[in-house]
Amino acid sequence: WQGYNDTDFEAIVDLGEIKSVNKIAIGFLQDIGSWIWMPKSVTFTCSDDGNVFKQLGTVENTVPADEYKSVIKDFEIKIPVTARFIKIKATKFGTIPEWHIGAGNPSWIFADEIVVE
Repeated sequence: WQGYNDTDFEAIVDLGEIKSVNKIAIGFLQDIGSWIWMPKSVTFTCSDDGNVFKQLGTVENTVPADEYKSVIKDFEIKIPVTARFIKIKATKFGTIPEWHIGAGNPSWIFADEIVVE
């Protein structure tokens, strides 16, 4: 896991050459007892040159913000495309809600593996 506090997550994967891609996924953890929430959404983009990126889609979070049980969820998009670069951006949950013991503090995003098939 990689943890990010009070910031969005962004990663670019360089495949080394233009390749066919059918699926892109990334895992996230929610454990609100440890101030870790799912991102609000995850956006997937791709590029042939690393400069101009084309949006492939956005996946919205479906895990309830008040779920106290630890949850691991893969955000994925299945779309046939050719690209060399894959960019993934996860939007942070934001400030911890009033009902939580950590109210008013920034939340964390915990990201797992990126999968490109």
